[in-house]
Amino acid sequence: MMKKTTLFLLLLLLSVLVDRAPAAMTMPPAPMPATTPVIELNPILAETLAGGTVTFDVMVSNLGAANVGSFGFDLFFPNFLAFNSITFSPYLGNEAMGEVVNYYAALPQQIVMIGSFSMLSDAQLEMVQPNMPFSLASLIFTGLTPGFGEANLVNVALNDGFGLSLNPVIFGDSFVAVDAVPVPGAVWLLGSGLLGLVGNQMRKRRDRV
Repeated sequence: MMKKTTLFLLLLLLSVLVDRAPAAMTMPPAPMPATTPVIELNPILAETLAGGTVTFDVMVSNLGAANVGSFGFDLFFPNFLAFNSITFSPYLGNEAMGEVVNYYAALPQQIVMIGSFSMLSDAQLEMVQPNMPFSLASLIFTGLTPGFGEANLVNVALNDGFGLSLNPVIFGDSFVAVDAVPVPGAVWLLGSGLLGLVGNQMRKRRDRV
């Protein structure tokens, strides 16, 4: 009788453990720390001579485990610049092979509208996108006449490989100087009273989380 009771208790304990095992194995993993992607217009200060060119890079960083599946933005630029050309990121796919659709339009109102939509799956994007900051697009402008002003990113959208918004932090203000003759950028800043604004932009970007 003692042996039967002991065997019954062992079977009962084994049954309880088996019932609990699947629940333990299917528990969701602990959530990973969330990251907030950052989009920056670089450089903070660009300079060229009249007739020369300046390049602005739209950089993305701090993606964490996410991949960029599509993006869009408008870039305003001052009237002493003329839009020249654009180069899109290779990390959303090969346009010649139909893996990505890139588009842009330069409007008379000193605006360039830019967008890109990848046809690759999120798993494929994971294989081609680097685990480091990269450029979404590089825009080249020609300096027409001497001047000092701002270039601004607006209407920014950044989505992952599933089409969900990544809600990035945006640092979309840069300064640009076109000189008649070679002049240090600091002279423009001191003359225009914008040295504090440039310093503030640098502090914001340096202190971002």
